[in-house]
Amino acid sequence: MMGKDSKKSVKDDQKNILDDSKINVLVMGVSGSGKSTLINSILGEEKAPTGDGAAVTPKMAVYEADGLPFRLIDTVGFEYDIFRQIHIKNEIAKWSKDCVKKKDTTKLIHIIWFCVDGQCKRVFTKTLDYLLNASKIWKDIPIIVVFTKSYSISEIQTNEKMFYDVLSKYKKNENLNVRCTLPVVAKEVQIDDLNMITPRGLDELINKTNNLIPDAKKLNELAVKDINLRLKRAMANGLVGTAVVGATVIGAVPITIPDSMLLLPLQSGMLWGIGKIYGINNNSAENEVISTILKVGATTAAGKALVSMLKMIPGINVAAAVINAIAAGTITFTAGEISITIFEKVVKGEIDMTNIDWMKYITMLFNDKLAEYGKQLQRALQQENAEDVLKNLVGVLSMLKET
Repeated sequence: MMGKDSKKSVKDDQKNILDDSKINVLVMGVSGSGKSTLINSILGEEKAPTGDGAAVTPKMAVYEADGLPFRLIDTVGFEYDIFRQIHIKNEIAKWSKDCVKKKDTTKLIHIIWFCVDGQCKRVFTKTLDYLLNASKIWKDIPIIVVFTKSYSISEIQTNEKMFYDVLSKYKKNENLNVRCTLPVVAKEVQIDDLNMITPRGLDELINKTNNLIPDAKKLNELAVKDINLRLKRAMANGLVGTAVVGATVIGAVPITIPDSMLLLPLQSGMLWGIGKIYGINNNSAENEVISTILKVGATTAAGKALVSMLKMIPGINVAAAVINAIAAGTITFTAGEISITIFEKVVKGEIDMTNIDWMKYITMLFNDKLAEYGKQLQRALQQENAEDVLKNLVGVLSMLKET
């Protein structure tokens, strides 16, 4: 566990963003599915712009009404054009990250209403792909599939059967937390001179959403913490990348890399910066972690073995300065990755900073990671020019994390 100060800071970091009486419902769907019409009917007034099937919502917008226990977030209508899908996905991701960074409760996502045109008669697998990609940043978020324009009983039955048939065959259906499907008519429709279909299903949609609120808040809290950690990791990765570039410059100097004292100030600044990003306030324990990483990184046998490994690649003739630069950058990258790993575990409560043999633990991490990175670099140097590998060192090493 963290020290008391660290534990308090992490709780405080999450407190404001989670303390809000209202939850937020993200309303998604294909352009023309009736998202904005549904929003206006739930609100009881015309707030969201509507159209005749074309995309009319230019960007994400938040709507709320007195007495309604949730906000509604309208999104740009989904299209089957791949570039438009990427744009929408990126917009939702940016929206979500901004809400965590700025502790903006109006941008949290708790529940999704996924609108499907009840007159369409088809649900495509790529529609579910879109729903999955757009929602996965909010892990396990509850989803209500809303069949808009559900004018007849036969259509309702056909649509529900169609949807569950497609969902059951969807290869990633376990990643979609679909809680129910609901047919609705959002506004009255004149069938002929004598017959009119009146709105229906709206109260049931509100009640189903209200019933999901307690569970949605719990899942949302976990999702916020996950997003927050991802944001911290992205910031920490930026520091590591900058430090690796500096280390390769230092490494090109003809000195013995694993013992180079020139790397220590650079690596020290990187590690303290990462600790600050993760909000580690237990100064004595943090100092021990950082000093141990620096000590092991400068003296570990794995670091010296890395240089030897790179020099002995069959059929490869690489200048000593390039080898030293790659080794210096790799050791710095490894030190950064180890600190990120440790501080993430501290924030999650998986490591007690005051009760661990840091020298043994960090030496093990260095040996394991440098052995893996060495193999990755060997493969890269056999396939690419050594100078190109050096220029893209962070990318080459990061590939190992993604495989």
